[in-house]
Amino acid sequence: MAANGQPVPQPAIQLITQVIMVAFMLLFYIVIPGALFLFYRSPHVRSTCEVRDPKGRWTDHCPLPVLALSLLTSFGAVGTLALLGFRCVFPFFGFLVDGAGGCVLILALSGTMLYLGRGLYRLQIDAWRLLLAVIVIMAISGTITFWRIDLVTMYTSMGVDSHVVTAAAKMGQMNFLRWMTPIWFLPWFGWLLFVRRYFPKSSTTAGVSV
Repeated sequence: MAANGQPVPQPAIQLITQVIMVAFMLLFYIVIPGALFLFYRSPHVRSTCEVRDPKGRWTDHCPLPVLALSLLTSFGAVGTLALLGFRCVFPFFGFLVDGAGGCVLILALSGTMLYLGRGLYRLQIDAWRLLLAVIVIMAISGTITFWRIDLVTMYTSMGVDSHVVTAAAKMGQMNFLRWMTPIWFLPWFGWLLFVRRYFPKSSTTAGVSV
């Protein structure tokens, strides 16, 4: 309710919701990780860790930016499997693939990301190139899907509770996802370009062995 006792207009509620969502993502995906990155890259923190733990660990065999990307990719492989619990619905270039086809796509993407996580850790340039291709494909597929398919339709196909579907429709999440999907992948592109310096120029160069 507004201060004068009148109900808040629906467009205002949608705008407030979207602003909160953007602020949440900026805080937890940029501000906090950035602060942690700046803190732990300090030479004083590095010296303290080396003094207290002089033994070489598996994390020391890979540059930290690449290691972080490798771990996130591996965690993404596990997170992708969560789609199996939503009727195996997989958004794919404007279509909702479900059933056996959806399960195959989900398992294929999960397996690919797990493979890429290991390849990135070993500094294999082919893994870097394949991840770049996967991100481009996912960005295009997600953008097409959210512009072609209504969010209510997708949530309903996934078996999401009807109350959640109704709330999502009222908050205008569809328009939000349409524009945020391509923007969401921009940090991934930047990260990939940043870590490119740590990889050999050709696939014949040996990387880190595990």
